[in-house]
Amino acid sequence: MNLIFERVPGVRIYGDLRPFIKALGPQVADYVWRFDDVEPISEFTRCRQSDSMRYLTENEFAAAVAQCPHFQWAVVSAIPAHCQDDLTTLAEAPYADGNTGFWSGVPSPQYSLAAFEIVCWDSSAILCIGADETIAAAFENAFPGAVDLDEINRLRH
Repeated sequence: MNLIFERVPGVRIYGDLRPFIKALGPQVADYVWRFDDVEPISEFTRCRQSDSMRYLTENEFAAAVAQCPHFQWAVVSAIPAHCQDDLTTLAEAPYADGNTGFWSGVPSPQYSLAAFEIVCWDSSAILCIGADETIAAAFENAFPGAVDLDEINRLRH
């Protein structure tokens, strides 16, 4: 399921991941968090980074979120914690800025190992791409007013 959060009660600043991480609760520990196409508004923790991406364990992610990072643009891929694949190799890195693929059809996570992705879109919206029913329900319960992005895309075309 794909959701878009715009003008949703409970989200004061789009690009602030804290409310979304809080909505996930203990499920945060089920993933390793990979950051791509990051354009932070505030300082962002430098952990295990390459030129284009960063990935954080649950504890590192919690620490970064506690520091209140705000992102204008970012793709945050939730990779199952049990994944043993090399998280640093990828033919093409996920990106948000300029990615028109979110606005047609049924988008899917750009990173093949991701269970779902959280996308910070130009400080004006947050997208959740590829969420299963449990993740989608957690976000919808925390943020009434979240909209089905797939339905918006269907109506658009």
